[in-house]
Amino acid sequence: SFFKGQIRGLLQRTVEDLGSLVDQPVELLEEVKIPYGQGLSKRVDFAINIGGRNRFGFEVNFYTVSGSKPTEIKRAYSDLRRQLSQVGVELIWITDGKGYRSMRRSLRDAYSVFPNIYNLQQAETHLRDDLMAMVR
Repeated sequence: SFFKGQIRGLLQRTVEDLGSLVDQPVELLEEVKIPYGQGLSKRVDFAINIGGRNRFGFEVNFYTVSGSKPTEIKRAYSDLRRQLSQVGVELIWITDGKGYRSMRRSLRDAYSVFPNIYNLQQAETHLRDDLMAMVR
């Protein structure tokens, strides 16, 4: 929950910056259900809504150990990212933790099928500018 709080603060600051960039209302929402496909939906930890439409969905995970769950999530998120992009939503995965260090090889492989992966340091350094570029 502490990690999620850190990401909430980072995203709130990013929302404020995005608001100065666009002529539409921009808001940060939590626990948002985003529909895609026929009757399918994905509940994300956070969403950035621009002009009444969800534009970015965020999954936030902190791992204390590595294992099969992060590897399986990587596969599932890749497919989900493609499906959400068809309805105009970019899925972004922010993950970190002690377990993150031992799953670097798996995450490196994930970048080829799911490029929107950030750890906390990467998110603090690059996420704001990356989202601003996507909105422009």
